[in-house]
Amino acid sequence: MNIKQNVIKIWKNRTKDSQEKLSEDFFDVGGDSLGSIHLLVDLNNFFEIELDPNDFFCSPTLGNLIKITEQKIYE
Repeated sequence: MNIKQNVIKIWKNRTKDSQEKLSEDFFDVGGDSLGSIHLLVDLNNFFEIELDPNDFFCSPTLGNLIKITEQKIYE
């Protein structure tokens, strides 16, 4: 399973953003608060994990989302 590529795919589906910059901020690429919840639910369901929204909101970037997803998977 390629975690990074799957997170990017889900990110793109929720932001409609075509770039893959790890420093991209979810809210700067068209995301909103409701969309961020949907994004986390999508990731939780896909990877069968439970991401903490606070971990994402403190740094809502693609790179951070990949990092916290990997951390949760490998716990």
